[in-house]
Amino acid sequence: MKFSQRALDLSTAISENLIINSINKGLILIIPLIIAGSVALVINNFPLVQYQDLMTSLFGPDWKTFGQSVWNLTFGLMGLALSVTISYSLAVVDPLMSKDRVNPIITSLVALISLLTILNTGNSGIHTSNAGVSGIFLSIIVTVLST
Repeated sequence: MKFSQRALDLSTAISENLIINSINKGLILIIPLIIAGSVALVINNFPLVQYQDLMTSLFGPDWKTFGQSVWNLTFGLMGLALSVTISYSLAVVDPLMSKDRVNPIITSLVALISLLTILNTGNSGIHTSNAGVSGIFLSIIVTVLST
């Protein structure tokens, strides 16, 4: 068997995997969140000094706080949003969890609560450092296992 045929068989097996398809669809569903945070980041950090001076003269010296808040909100919730979208996609795509048997919203809530339970490891409450971009891998693992 040639290498190209083995590679084709492997890529076909990967593309037909339900979990990988659900992760793919979950990532696609959070693209608007990523775009909103990226636009806020570009507006805040546009590399022209004239632009920065114009924005400071129009909106005052603290004009970047709104963009930073938008970026913190969108990228800070990315792990949580990914947990909801992956579990919803898995519940819709999986033939064992058809629409008649399992409600996708319930699976999304179970995955979100499971992730929040894993994140709540201290006495001070939920550690938000893993709820955002840095917790995406943890979010994927917990979501797949809980769904």
